Amino acid sequence: MRSLTPTLLFVLAVSAFLFIPSPGDEARAQSCSISICKSAPGAGDTVFTFTGQRPGDIFEFDLVAGSECAFLPLDPTNDLRVVEVALPDWVLADVDCGVSGLEITPIRGGIFVECPAPGGSGTCTFINAPESISIRPIPTLSEWGMLAAAAGLGLAGAFYVLRRRKTAGV
Repeated sequence: MRSLTPTLLFVLAVSAFLFIPSPGDEARAQSCSISICKSAPGAGDTVFTFTGQRPGDIFEFDLVAGSECAFLPLDPTNDLRVVEVALPDWVLADVDCGVSGLEITPIRGGIFVECPAPGGSGTCTFINAPESISIRPIPTLSEWGMLAAAAGLGLAGAFYVLRRRKTAGV
């Protein structure tokens, strides 16, 4: 029975050590994180630049379409603004986010991320399209343009009616 006691103490000591969370694990559990990814079909190796802004911190990072994502930690007391820098011949078509515990607000050219409670995480994919393919408004006639077009067609119709009457001898 004496040999069982040191073994039992060793097992208890090892199990207690294994189940105590390390300070790094606790810090990670109290923060939030978001991954920023890039999708731009047909972009090849084009590098897209982003700016990030936290209170008191402005930074830049680059992503290539379809490559790995950028992992950004976020403190629950701060917010994060991520904006894509405009690139010639490319337009930001959409930002698709799948998040849990984060609040995402779309802003011009990017997103605004808030971490209301610890443990929030997610992924946002910035989707670009070539500028020539992007959806542009189709030019249409205004109300005044439509009235002018109708008046012009009416005058042309009246001209042909008068001409036909004249040639018919009426």
